[in-house]
Amino acid sequence: MSALRRWGVWSGVGDTLHIQVAANAARLRREAGRSSSSTARGVWHPSIDPQLTATSEVRLAGVGEPTVHWNELTGTGGLDWIVSPGQALAQALLCQDDEHAIACMDSILRRGVLKRIEVERVVAALPHRIRGLLTELTPEADSGWESIFITRVRRGGYSVVAQPEVVGVGRLDGIIEDCVGFEVNGMEFHSGNEAVLRDTGRVLGAQGLGMMMLTVNPPHIHTHWKSTWATVVRVVEDAQALRALRHPRGVPLTDAELAHISGQN
Repeated sequence: MSALRRWGVWSGVGDTLHIQVAANAARLRREAGRSSSSTARGVWHPSIDPQLTATSEVRLAGVGEPTVHWNELTGTGGLDWIVSPGQALAQALLCQDDEHAIACMDSILRRGVLKRIEVERVVAALPHRIRGLLTELTPEADSGWESIFITRVRRGGYSVVAQPEVVGVGRLDGIIEDCVGFEVNGMEFHSGNEAVLRDTGRVLGAQGLGMMMLTVNPPHIHTHWKSTWATVVRVVEDAQALRALRHPRGVPLTDAELAHISGQN
């Protein structure tokens, strides 16, 4: 999991250092591998897209003892301190729950670190629970939190189109049931005034076209999901009801009719 961060791939919310050692390793002292506080910057993998390295930093492991995995290791070329992307992905999928595993696969595909066929080969050797997740991937998702949000909404029974292009607005993170747009502000990708203004502009632009919008931050997904989901359901149901009023027989209501309905609510 820790190695995936070097490629800019989603690796869950924990900061524990994960280390893979040979299956026959002996006399391993966990306390010797304890992470300590450091002001040093993380090192990106040489193959990573330079555009990513210019706008964000590698998330370093937190202070404490590492999680150790005993596995058969294969050669990793010149970087003998980091496992291959396939090995890192396999271990990450075993360490995480379903929705974080899906986010991890979405991210590794989105970043171009592995191709779909390579991910499928990795997953084929893993338990059936993980193999079944391949049908839920959304590699268009632009962040781990966005992927998790989409997975939860779909599992809740709604359809989601990821990263649609809306004429006059730009690319939204997604649209639920063809009537509610959403933006998920993954903090690592939404820093700085320019990014905030860009995201706010898309939300306002979509609302200006009459589309209901949701703006979600990581805590809404990770910590306050019950209330977040209740809001999603309410907004989608309201949007569907309004759409039925607008198109009762396939004929849109006039602006005057919509204003009258809005005034009654």
